[in-house]
Amino acid sequence: MIRTTWLAFALAVVCLGQVDEPARTRTDIFAPITDQVLNPTRQYVELDLNRDGVKDIVISESLSLGGTGGQIYNLYVSTGKDRFQRVEQFLASRLSTEVHDGEVRLWSYTHISAREGRIGYRYFDRERQFRKSASLDIQTGDGGTEMGNDIMQAVFNDRALLKLRTWKKAPAGAVPATDTDRP
Repeated sequence: MIRTTWLAFALAVVCLGQVDEPARTRTDIFAPITDQVLNPTRQYVELDLNRDGVKDIVISESLSLGGTGGQIYNLYVSTGKDRFQRVEQFLASRLSTEVHDGEVRLWSYTHISAREGRIGYRYFDRERQFRKSASLDIQTGDGGTEMGNDIMQAVFNDRALLKLRTWKKAPAGAVPATDTDRP
């Protein structure tokens, strides 16, 4: 458990931020995790963040890499012809969206401690360039401030909170997965 937490932390420190890699197909993005030590279960959501009419993908790494700070997520945007470019990898324990002035904002919250966390959002501007807001540290929960708790409720309410689907690798020899099991 401690090893997994430290591995997740190390990956977050090394990998978070802008990523430069070749475009991938949807099949490549959802390829099963084959490492026997890692749990192959991941969470994902598909939504059109850059307003081009094609759904983009936000998908976690293996759930076993997550810790108290959250999951490591990859943000892929469609480049056409079933190709997706990863534009960012980030850590988050909660995700939500809002539309503001025609832009879709993907909000995230990451725990820093039991009563403090960091909130911010990422979006595509009118020219479809990827942008991130400055982050804001807020105090939440039982030991938090009234303002911190109000911000959390305003951003991560039932209307805005993303409903993440769970993707699991089908066991060997099993009947092919259904829509509820795979994207």
